[in-house]
Amino acid sequence: MPTMMTNQIMLEMRNRKILSRQKILTMLELGNATEHDILAELTILRVENLQQKIRTGNFDAVMDALGTPVDIFHPCTDNQSIELLQQKNALEHYMLHAGENHWHNKKAAEVISILKKSGHFSQGINYQFLANHEAKLQHLQGADPSQIRNLIFKGLAVTFPEARKTGYTGQVLILEEPALFHSLAIALMREGKAGQAIELLRDILLGLVLTPEDDRIKERMYVPLLLTLAQCYIHEKKYPEAMETCDNGLRTTKRRGLGRYAPDFVHLKAYCHALIAEKQTAMPLLTLAYAGYSLMRRYNKADIMQQEFATEFGMTIDTYGMETIRTPMPEMEFSYGSGIPCQSIGEFIAGLRYEADLKLEELCEGICTKGALSKIENGKTPGNTYHLEVLMERLGRSVDKYFYTFMDYEEFPIKQLRNEIWAHSANAQYVEMEQKLAELRTKKSHKAGVGLQFIKLMEARLYGVKNGYDEKHVAMLLEVLTHMRKKFDLSKITHTRLGRWDIMALNQIAISLCATGDTKKGFRVFEDLLESMDRYIVDEREKMLMYTNVCLHYSKYLGLAMRYDESLEIAEVGVNLDAKHMRLNRLPSLIMNIACCLFETGEKKKSLPYFAQAYYGSVLLGRQSNARAIAKYVDEKNVGICF
Repeated sequence: MPTMMTNQIMLEMRNRKILSRQKILTMLELGNATEHDILAELTILRVENLQQKIRTGNFDAVMDALGTPVDIFHPCTDNQSIELLQQKNALEHYMLHAGENHWHNKKAAEVISILKKSGHFSQGINYQFLANHEAKLQHLQGADPSQIRNLIFKGLAVTFPEARKTGYTGQVLILEEPALFHSLAIALMREGKAGQAIELLRDILLGLVLTPEDDRIKERMYVPLLLTLAQCYIHEKKYPEAMETCDNGLRTTKRRGLGRYAPDFVHLKAYCHALIAEKQTAMPLLTLAYAGYSLMRRYNKADIMQQEFATEFGMTIDTYGMETIRTPMPEMEFSYGSGIPCQSIGEFIAGLRYEADLKLEELCEGICTKGALSKIENGKTPGNTYHLEVLMERLGRSVDKYFYTFMDYEEFPIKQLRNEIWAHSANAQYVEMEQKLAELRTKKSHKAGVGLQFIKLMEARLYGVKNGYDEKHVAMLLEVLTHMRKKFDLSKITHTRLGRWDIMALNQIAISLCATGDTKKGFRVFEDLLESMDRYIVDEREKMLMYTNVCLHYSKYLGLAMRYDESLEIAEVGVNLDAKHMRLNRLPSLIMNIACCLFETGEKKKSLPYFAQAYYGSVLLGRQSNARAIAKYVDEKNVGICF
């Protein structure tokens, strides 16, 4: 579910509906909206001009009046709506793999059929969501583009009623609109209108710059658009433009540390080089693409690429035996926590708290006061996003999987700034990270509470990079933990509900302990941290954000301690989880741990393709230092493979 800026969404929707502010108030009166009496024309003006916040209930009422209801699953009032919300999240999970094999397509089609029968998905945002995914699936199944086009425009009509008449010319894009217009571009390409598709895709990419939406989500929208744009350029024989688009897409997909589409862009770039008779340039790119597909267990794509280049260009890909690693994809069912019938996010949090048998002070410790949490639960205040995020994290949930999150003009840019710092950290851009961190320190919301905890965590991260792992680094990380809980006890991690920054700090503490020789204590922290996440994090999406990172480092230090069987077991858990969710970022390093364990236990031949996967996967992601370390290891150990 998207995170967007409330104020700009209201303005955009009012402009599209060609409605005056007074007309909205009249519509609210006719609809007997419970909150309309405290709204005025001046209030809406000030909200749209980023001068005033708007209460959550008022925003919902305005959006309902504009014909774009946002509260279809907000609230979830009964068990049926909770079950449908679970199906909605499952559909997103199956569509992640749609096109890779028939099973995922079939499961996605089954869920779409269930949702279409529900009145919950017959209007508003949820109808647009369903239309978007149905259009994507129909493309994959080869349906008639004209049939898909009708579905697309029905979905767009929810928020963009003039789209069928006027087309798209660079307006702000909201909700599912970018994906629906993307499907429209694919329909044009399938009809042989690649030139029109290119023009539309360029407009969408420009429109996304204006979109008041979480930049992480925008980047995930950008990447598939760039992939289709590159394909269109190739169709039109515009190879330099296609290769430039591939380079842009590769940078974007790596930026947030996901890397899912990295092999696709390298594959297409290699295809361009082959088409212009630059086979020698294409060859190493193909090996990188093969490694990426293999790491994510996208074996069909790897096989199709091999056959494509052999048939069209007579080229054989250097796979280094990677084709011998064909580990089945783990169980694909979506892991999702139980729902709680509720009228608001506050009621939802209260229900989860009662279910977990937690007192108010136990849940809110270090986040907000007991009174503030009570007001959130009773609907007296909506709470700010920073509090809601970490409250849901401690309850083992991801807020984005249960509620649309609309932020005000003060919260939104600060969250964007935090996301930038996180991205710089993930890409080892420490100078840029430090600059953005200095800016974040000036924000009132990050001078205390969970905001300050994030700053302390990033400061510890920078210290560790500059000075290595030492006692001061551990002390800084312990301060991150005690900032939220005054008496944080490392011996009780397994029975402590942790937020995301707590988990990251504990992972770094375990790394520091192991790196400085206290492996016994470090291993205990790793073990307890994994146990705590297994016990309390019920939503798989929330778990995977940190779980595989812990597996990666725990497996590494187990291997260094020559506990190879345990290292293999932990590494394989991490690999399965990241492969299941198409996250390429950590897979090369996890696979390197497996390769080393196999080699050190005498399975030299079996280890060779794993070393190849780890090396070429690192190069694919631009992790040159990792690649050099792998090359050095195989050379010093005389592994029997040369890169």
